[in-house]
Amino acid sequence: MTDTQLRRERAERPDTPRAAYARLSAPVRARVIAALLAVAAAGWAYTVREADGMSGMVMGLGQVGEMAMTMAVPSFLGMWAAMMVAMMSPTVAPVALAHRGAAGQGRRRAVSTAAFVVGFLLVWTATGVVAFGAYRLILEIPVDAANSRWLPAVAGAVLVGVGALQLTPWKMHCLEACRRPVAAAGGTDATAGVAASFGTGLVHGWRCLGCCWALMVVLLVVGVMNLAWMAVIAAIFLLDKHWSRAVGLTRLVGALFIVLGLAVIAFPDALAFISGV
Repeated sequence: MTDTQLRRERAERPDTPRAAYARLSAPVRARVIAALLAVAAAGWAYTVREADGMSGMVMGLGQVGEMAMTMAVPSFLGMWAAMMVAMMSPTVAPVALAHRGAAGQGRRRAVSTAAFVVGFLLVWTATGVVAFGAYRLILEIPVDAANSRWLPAVAGAVLVGVGALQLTPWKMHCLEACRRPVAAAGGTDATAGVAASFGTGLVHGWRCLGCCWALMVVLLVVGVMNLAWMAVIAAIFLLDKHWSRAVGLTRLVGALFIVLGLAVIAFPDALAFISGV
């Protein structure tokens, strides 16, 4: 099969997460997936170790009133970077596979796909600056707020807002963009080189952020390094990017967070319960 025929065949395939897995031979596909899973595993290993050592820190609205310690900016951003690598690396698999399939064979093109993934993860890592600002604000909340009614009300309102955002046209638009791997990877001819692939990764990271940022806000309620909630949110992201019924899942998740937020407002003790305090 000539290069022209191969590109035509790829162009005729549907631009879906499932189709992205068929764009590569089994060995190449396995290498790409194995690399992403290895990166994610390293991120989880570091995050679990850090979470164990920082279990007494105030890291979310649900932990206000617990022992308060202050993290320096480099430490927080390093922790956040590991969290984003752990949670987001598997989600980019369809787009990384689409990029690798469009780029063709060769070590340089494999490096281009790696640059794409780095660009994608860099966007999520950069959100740590905003998360750090929120973390510092949480540290300023008086300890006696843990026994107040307003703190659970604020936390519940945040959860309701997160749920409501899952039901908006904006969320559906961003989700649709994230679920078109070939378009997200830069089209059917991703051979522009390392720098261009890195830039395309940044663009896709920004679009993915638009799709998923609200669920990350949940961690500011239940605890930034709450491993159980991290795993739940990471699973939602993974299904969003892979499952054919992602739209239905998004609506279900939105409804569940609205109900959860209302429950926290109505029953303040629920905040401590869902935060694992």
